[in-house]
Amino acid sequence: GKREGEEGEEGEMATTQEKENAIRELKERQDALAAKRAELAGRLQSFQRKSMRHMESWLNIQSHVDQISKWEAHQNYMMVQWINHHLSRVSHDPISGLRDLRDGNVLCSLMEALSERKIPQKRIAKCAMKVQRINNLNIAFNRIKEEGVKLVNVGPEDIEGCHKKSLMGMVWQLIEFYQLNINWKKTKPAADEKKGEEADLVENPGAADSATDGEVAEASGEVDTEDELHEWAASCCRPFGLESSWDLDSWIADGRVFGAITAFLDPTFDFNALIHERKPFANMTSAFQHCQEQLNVPQLVRLTPDMEDCDRVEIPPKVVTTQFAVMRQRAEQPEKFVKVQLGEASATIARGEVAVQSMDLGEDTAAATEIQMIDSAAKEVEMEQERVREFNERLEAERLALEEEEAKLRKQQQELEAQLLEETNRASMEEEKRREMEEQMSRMAKEEEERQRRDQEEKDALQRKLREMEALLAQQADMLSKRRTVKQNQLIFLTKSKVSGDGMEQAFVRERAHFVIEPLDDKGNPVLLASGDFGAVVRRADDSDDVLDNARDLDLQVSVGDEDGLLHVSYRYDKVGELLWDLRLREQSLFTVPRKVPVNAREQDLSGTTLRGDGLKKAIVAEVAEFVVDPRDGGGNQQNVDVSQVSVMVQYKDVAGADPVAVDVRENEDGTFQVLYEPKKIGQVEIVVTIDGKSVGGSPVDVMVEKSFNVDDYLKDDDQWVVEAESDNEEEVKEEEVKEEGAKEEE
Repeated sequence: GKREGEEGEEGEMATTQEKENAIRELKERQDALAAKRAELAGRLQSFQRKSMRHMESWLNIQSHVDQISKWEAHQNYMMVQWINHHLSRVSHDPISGLRDLRDGNVLCSLMEALSERKIPQKRIAKCAMKVQRINNLNIAFNRIKEEGVKLVNVGPEDIEGCHKKSLMGMVWQLIEFYQLNINWKKTKPAADEKKGEEADLVENPGAADSATDGEVAEASGEVDTEDELHEWAASCCRPFGLESSWDLDSWIADGRVFGAITAFLDPTFDFNALIHERKPFANMTSAFQHCQEQLNVPQLVRLTPDMEDCDRVEIPPKVVTTQFAVMRQRAEQPEKFVKVQLGEASATIARGEVAVQSMDLGEDTAAATEIQMIDSAAKEVEMEQERVREFNERLEAERLALEEEEAKLRKQQQELEAQLLEETNRASMEEEKRREMEEQMSRMAKEEEERQRRDQEEKDALQRKLREMEALLAQQADMLSKRRTVKQNQLIFLTKSKVSGDGMEQAFVRERAHFVIEPLDDKGNPVLLASGDFGAVVRRADDSDDVLDNARDLDLQVSVGDEDGLLHVSYRYDKVGELLWDLRLREQSLFTVPRKVPVNAREQDLSGTTLRGDGLKKAIVAEVAEFVVDPRDGGGNQQNVDVSQVSVMVQYKDVAGADPVAVDVRENEDGTFQVLYEPKKIGQVEIVVTIDGKSVGGSPVDVMVEKSFNVDDYLKDDDQWVVEAESDNEEEVKEEEVKEEGAKEEE
């Protein structure tokens, strides 16, 4: 023992030295980690300064991108309003966005309004599949091709997929073709040639019917280019004191040009009273509201609440040009702004009126000079636009370079953060390991103390148990010494034996009742009997000749008490009534007359019982339907119910003379009951569920029995999917019912 104690002390000293070395090594690593953190913090500050410089450049680029997005929103609004204007002419519902073009129906209606000709092909009204939408779009694209519109890099698949650029590109090409006439741009003929061609069109209207749209436009010399539209807008402004055409951009920004054009179209519009300088939002609101209500001219300019306090409103050039084109069309072709009946004649007459109303700009020398000035200004604008595009390209390149540099810096930052995190985790692990070692030593000491305490408690408990067992054995020995043991063949009278317990007073259905028999001889001395010495003859009071089986009907159980030596008897009966008990010990009756014991039923709360399953919704002929009965009280607690208490009846309501449907009720392990039934006929059945004669779970329930339905084939007709279902043959159904009834009668 002395040698073991010395070895234990040496081991403790070695363990203490190892702990000190580990703590010293951990402190050195913590110092190195602190130095590494300082270095990483310096590098992180340098990275943050560099990131701020890149962020400033990024914000400049982002502001430019935001401006582009804002202009794109204006153009999208313009296109939607332009489409709704033309759809209203053919009594079509307006759209809320360009995405509504994806099913092809809106695009077909738009092409009917633009071409003023009905599309003969049959379209699918409600498209639920991609192939149906593509079919409608192909019909619309065929009409676009017939009209001579050349769509670049746009197909039906792009429109069905709602590609934003494809949608806006297609609509803008339609606006150019039908509203701006960009594709009809031709060299203007000489004044005398134009007059001759106009005279031919006026004198021979039939020629206009056979001429193409391009020939009419070429003959008239009318080209709705951007420059000419701006010149037309400037000419509308001159009667209202807006003389110089070079200030047209400022008039557009403050909204006065739209008020002037509105007054030009409708003299009832009071320009001087409603239009004011530096109030663009109010000017545009008044002008466009009058155009929409009185002239049926759509508002293509998008006005937002943030424009109310602005002195100038920036509007994309495409939106301004399209708005001018629509207003000019209202001035020259007012019949285009009413609902029309689609046909070939209306389009031909409209083209003839355009040819007759064309103007001769070559005779006016002042107008020619002003046109030259406008052309030179347009060239300068084009050059400026080219410079802007180049600047945008440089900005995009710089933005991409900044993004690449930012990605590199972000990657470096992530690597530095990962290194810092790794070092921190390593230090944390070392610190955790040191704490674990200390906690382990403390835990071991506590466990030793706890083990010693438990051993002492177990020892004390064993001693108490031993004393209790000794006292119990002494008590049993004393009791057995007083009780006389009867041999199997020994004759003894047990007439003074006593019966006690509630089981001989009353019992409840499906609940176990108990009573006790104290065996006493004729002198009142206790007697020790075995369970086999007990016997009982039990009959129902209403049928005294029928003796119940103790094991099957009563589940009778007898045992001898270990401590008191008494006979403990229990039984369970599942029916309401009265039982006559004749108790016997060694074939000696304890009662002169059989004792009557009433068996009553406890009333159960089944208000929360629920019925669930597909068999309560519908059923199929000759197929098994099922549902579940879950007996519960009002609080949702499951009740103990026997399968004999559950009754289910399924009866036809609308089939005269039909027999009730056979029902099978099965008890599940979870306390619920599964109900199975198989209807043989079509009709409506009533399901009644009762427990102890009371309807539960919303019973009765009506269920429709139907014939099974089979889908044979899917056919495609007129580019639509049609489902053909197998029709029911009434004669075959009747024959099947007759056969089933015959088979049932044979059974």
